[in-house]
Amino acid sequence: MPARSVLEVGFGRASLWNSWKTTGRLADDIDVRVLIARSGGVTAALAVADLVTLWPATCLRLRDKVAAALGISPTTVGIFTTQNHGAEVEGEGVADHDLVDAAFVQAARQALENLMPVEMARVAVHPQPPLAFCRRVPFGDLGKFTFWYGFRLAAEGRPDYSLLLKKALARLSRGEPYQYRCPFGPGQQPGEEDAVPQSPVPVPEPLYLSPAQDNLLQGLFFRTPDGRPVGSLLRYAAHPNAANRRGADWHSGDYPAYLRRRSEQIFGGSAIFMTGPCGDQATPVAEKSLALAEEIGRQLADTACAALASASWQAGGRVAVESPEVVLRIRPDLPVSVEAAKQACAEYETRLKAAAAAGRPLAEIKRLSDQWERQIGIGFNQFQAWCGLDLAGRGGQPFVWPLFVMRIGEAVIAGLPGEPFGGYSRRLREETLGDALITAEECNGYLSYLPTAAEFELGGYGSNASIVDRTAEDTIVKILSGAVAAI
Repeated sequence: MPARSVLEVGFGRASLWNSWKTTGRLADDIDVRVLIARSGGVTAALAVADLVTLWPATCLRLRDKVAAALGISPTTVGIFTTQNHGAEVEGEGVADHDLVDAAFVQAARQALENLMPVEMARVAVHPQPPLAFCRRVPFGDLGKFTFWYGFRLAAEGRPDYSLLLKKALARLSRGEPYQYRCPFGPGQQPGEEDAVPQSPVPVPEPLYLSPAQDNLLQGLFFRTPDGRPVGSLLRYAAHPNAANRRGADWHSGDYPAYLRRRSEQIFGGSAIFMTGPCGDQATPVAEKSLALAEEIGRQLADTACAALASASWQAGGRVAVESPEVVLRIRPDLPVSVEAAKQACAEYETRLKAAAAAGRPLAEIKRLSDQWERQIGIGFNQFQAWCGLDLAGRGGQPFVWPLFVMRIGEAVIAGLPGEPFGGYSRRLREETLGDALITAEECNGYLSYLPTAAEFELGGYGSNASIVDRTAEDTIVKILSGAVAAI
């Protein structure tokens, strides 16, 4: 039996603080962290930034700069974000690209300097009670609603969304175009949160969110052959949105920052965190706070480190990397221009209010609201701000995007673009390596939401805010499954 290749791993980090303009303070850590793995002459790197989003064009630039600093091919580098809601989105605030670039390069060079031979252990565990729930909920024949936070928490943290649903139905019955998603959300009027809504139809109480399709906490732990801790890679699929409280004077790395700190305290070395596909998944947040973010991070890190006690350590292992290109299609119903989108928004809003005034069925009003929300990505320049892409008039057109698949020993990290729903993870694991496959989102840039095919026509935020068509799931799963098999 041939000897295992020597596996080397190195970690690096650099702060992203001050890379955008703000009057707030830094509450914890907002970093870019890099993991480099090398074996058998193959070197691969992944960089993860504590930002909400990075534009695709920005990620390709960063990929080139990191690759040049490391002396490797850009196709062996993956750029990711944690989707940390406590930092600014690129279009609004991350304006100093020189500082961002310098931080990525600094972290990558540090990781290269820190390369050393390691042993690896892998853990995969479902936290109990779960910390990820499906935030999209069905109601009768109305399709689905999406709620971000503001849940009532019952025993063992079970999120009750009945009050949020009442507010959503009340807004629909008034003909308000924006669907209710959370306290102090888009389209809400001053004082609206103080009112107790009169729901137009009965709503059972309580109504609990369903478990997330991807509640798997995964970790890779690395130590030297003589047992000294080197670092860890941890991954969970839930939005980091526990600490971005409205009006707060701080910016935070949210639960990933505290998870990393806790892992470094318990296990040692350096820690890196990757967010799994969570376009329809959320932590049970009632009210946002730094304390809640810290508690979520602590629970996840404690769970992963506890599972390490029964994991086996493997010496050596292969490193391999693939950067397959996927051809996706832009949603065919996008407006042809900003002007057309604004006109459509006005028409749907008029029809919504007329339907509400006439007492039309809520299902009819909800369909009009879904149609209105599908126009605002163009009409309100939402897609331009999120992705840096002008999609007006491009409905039905194909576009090509590089993915990233990296093998470290017996584990494989598969990067998906944008913000996929949790069903992507479940399907990919079922069709490939089981829990040895670590799926991560926002690979090489933000491309909006990626609903599963089954969710595409059910309305609600996420499905309405997608730029891709319903073939995306099958296309991405096929390409990634092939790349996983290849390495």
